[in-house]
Amino acid sequence: MYPRPADDALPAFLRAYMDEVPDGDVLAMLAEQGRHVGAVLGALSPERASHRYAPGKWSIARVVQHVVDGERLFCYRALCIARGDTQSLPGFDENAYAEHDGSGARTLDSLSAEHAAVRRATLTLFGGFDAAARARRGTANGRPASVAAMPWIIAGHERHHLRILQERYGVAGAAEVAPEAPFGRQLYDELRSQGLLSVLTARLDYAAIQRLKQADREGVVALFPNAEYAFRARLRRDDARDVAAAMVEARRRSDQALMVMLFAMT
Repeated sequence: MYPRPADDALPAFLRAYMDEVPDGDVLAMLAEQGRHVGAVLGALSPERASHRYAPGKWSIARVVQHVVDGERLFCYRALCIARGDTQSLPGFDENAYAEHDGSGARTLDSLSAEHAAVRRATLTLFGGFDAAARARRGTANGRPASVAAMPWIIAGHERHHLRILQERYGVAGAAEVAPEAPFGRQLYDELRSQGLLSVLTARLDYAAIQRLKQADREGVVALFPNAEYAFRARLRRDDARDVAAAMVEARRRSDQALMVMLFAMT
């Protein structure tokens, strides 16, 4: 019903949220994600609501409130666009919202209940759109937006913050465990983590990047037909982190070497 949109007109930061989400039925994933968040929050002691991993950083309660607020706003955008609203919808200043969110007085139980209620409404909203509504496009914060992208953005935005809760706040099990990704997706993620994603997206269109992310090891090799033999051998042999590190080193040594390795694609 909501296939992953192949839309390079969307802002890069929103496409990055979509890229957080594995392929599949996004509404089913949202439902499972809602159950997962309820379990994670239910396992935390009440005192953890105010925990910050460093001075000046958001509390756990504020992170959860931000995720809920973001979901409401993405749903509002989807509703407006689905109903044919053609005006540019307002942006979302997350820090201004956070300053007035009242999260300091919220319990994790109350936030969990709000999250569950919003997620049920989200699933009802997107489940009720017909094909014409799902295909509509509009503008939000002066940038292209679409109904079809919104459930993917909601899921990816939450996955992003769940990973932060696990890695920085020590919330065990927050980051969802997904099946091992294809080698191409692993390589893409490593390139992103090592600072090469902007170079990649500046030269490859969205469709080419999707081909890379969905390819197994031999499929990735096939995408680099003109690369030097040693690099193709590395693709067949090494893990994604080591391959990405070699690309980073190639960039440091010579932009031409990087061009050969990264951009000689079919």
